[in-house]
Amino acid sequence: MSAQPVYESPYIPDEQRRLIAAANAFSGCQPQSIEAITIGLVNQTYRVGTELGQMIIQRISPALHDCGTTNSVAIMEHMVAEGWEVPSQLRSPDGQHTLDDDQGHRWRAMSYVPSDPVPPMLGNAALTRAGRLLGGWHLSLAKSSYQPQPTIAHYRDTDHHAEHLGEVLAVLPSSVAYRLGRRALAAYDQLAAPAASLTQLIHGDPKLTNMLFRGGHPFTLIDYDTHMLGQTWMDLGDLARSVGCFDLANGDLPTINRLKTVIDGYRQATAPTADPQTFTAEALRATKHISLELTMRYLSDIVDHSYFKATDQPTLSRADYLLGRAHNQWRISELVSAKD
Repeated sequence: MSAQPVYESPYIPDEQRRLIAAANAFSGCQPQSIEAITIGLVNQTYRVGTELGQMIIQRISPALHDCGTTNSVAIMEHMVAEGWEVPSQLRSPDGQHTLDDDQGHRWRAMSYVPSDPVPPMLGNAALTRAGRLLGGWHLSLAKSSYQPQPTIAHYRDTDHHAEHLGEVLAVLPSSVAYRLGRRALAAYDQLAAPAASLTQLIHGDPKLTNMLFRGGHPFTLIDYDTHMLGQTWMDLGDLARSVGCFDLANGDLPTINRLKTVIDGYRQATAPTADPQTFTAEALRATKHISLELTMRYLSDIVDHSYFKATDQPTLSRADYLLGRAHNQWRISELVSAKD
């Protein structure tokens, strides 16, 4: 007799039923284990074990355009050719990369890349490696001629998010959220744009939790929906921002030196023409830019309920959850401001 499957899902049985059906369709096997991966903020992701091995299955957020999977497949294929260890997209029985369930939800599956949990503490060597990893990723992406289609409406359109927050500011549900929104809008209004750089294919969301780790060091990036044409400053600023948020999530105080460490790793990998001091200053300005954008996005979504998925913390309301995340982004922007 086979062992009873182990399903670790925070969702209701109907979600589990649809997940099992999707897993069966992509693998041709009954799942033996299911583990919800809760770090994603948009798609719902699961690691599924079958008799053939493990795979990753996602219920795709309605906020993502269908071309996201098409973009992801193109990026995966290019990065494999560049020698990177990345997952491959699996096909449904009819040969497609996605399938729809009986509730209209769209699912996709990809191979599992073995990795370790993200370490609870990251020293300077790991942060330097993270910066070098993103730099190498950009160098590989620069060799691609692929033109990705926009996947998420107004993604990385900070002016739009500032305008929208201004529109919903008065209906934020608490005075704390309102005051934070006012401060974020004022800070963004005073922020100079990042220095001009060549537009190329970038990751779009290269935070630490989108890196896979082995032996305490990152070795590849995942989550390819957000690849887009843009400035590399925005990716580097986003990675540096995520270092501060990673420290906050682990109960540590972020420091400007830790942000500079990851920036220096990137500079080592890409050998830019700018001198180190100028390069670091521009990267920190991009860090503040992205931190303010996310502050505004989290606050707006308290009202919109249109992008970020619900919290997996049952004792915390969605509004309080998003306000907490907005406040953490604000803290990173203030950390960079204090350095100026």
